[in-house]
Amino acid sequence: MKIIKVKSLSGYISAIKKTHEHMFCEPVDIWYRGISDSSYELVPGTVWRKIDEANHQGIVEEWLNEYVLYSDKQLEDGYDIYALAQHYGLPTRLLDWTTSPLIALYFALEQDEVNEKRIVWAINPFRLNKLKTDWDGHLSVSDKFLRETYSLDKYLPEPLGGISSEHLKAGPIALRVQPSNKRISSQKGCFTLHGTCRDTISSILSNDKESQILKIEINGKTTRKKLLQELFVLGVTEDSIFQDLSSLSTRLKRVWGVTS
Repeated sequence: MKIIKVKSLSGYISAIKKTHEHMFCEPVDIWYRGISDSSYELVPGTVWRKIDEANHQGIVEEWLNEYVLYSDKQLEDGYDIYALAQHYGLPTRLLDWTTSPLIALYFALEQDEVNEKRIVWAINPFRLNKLKTDWDGHLSVSDKFLRETYSLDKYLPEPLGGISSEHLKAGPIALRVQPSNKRISSQKGCFTLHGTCRDTISSILSNDKESQILKIEINGKTTRKKLLQELFVLGVTEDSIFQDLSSLSTRLKRVWGVTS
């Protein structure tokens, strides 16, 4: 697995320009994930929290019964509901990615933590799907042919139209879900979805002979602040990513120098 270390936005953009050379795909097809702590693995919440499938399905069933009390619309598709739950902090077998390298960088820098090494991962989602399903492309739940041919509903928890845990497919797969809320749309969101497999995305792709995964490291507290300021100048701000009133307030407090 190739690792690139950067200390500036120009260095980061130069690294991004070279990602497709390692991925054997077009730049627009690469997915990115930014994390604020280098110790975080590329696994979803149910895996690193050690939540077994029976408990996971119970959590999802309660969400399904109650989310409509807080949502402005009721969703019909199980994947739409699952993605919404993921974006609002429910532990799922989904792992968030984005097609935007700048948004991924923002998420890597967002949290002001003690650990000063931030990571942006880049993967070729086509290769992951080829390894796990033999489909060399995106798996989109809105595509009826792909959904049926590759039994995508068999990755869902049973309360959302999936199947019982003993018949759950393994995965992980790279998945596109039609945006059902502003967050997924504004963050250019996409997902990898684990089934029974609990291996990290990095180990799966690194052990593959083509190794279509790249790790970009950003070091230093000073670097973090500088990069955030440069992202803000480019319009990558709290409210552009989260699109809610609290993030608008956060941006205005930052711009006007108001301490929390």
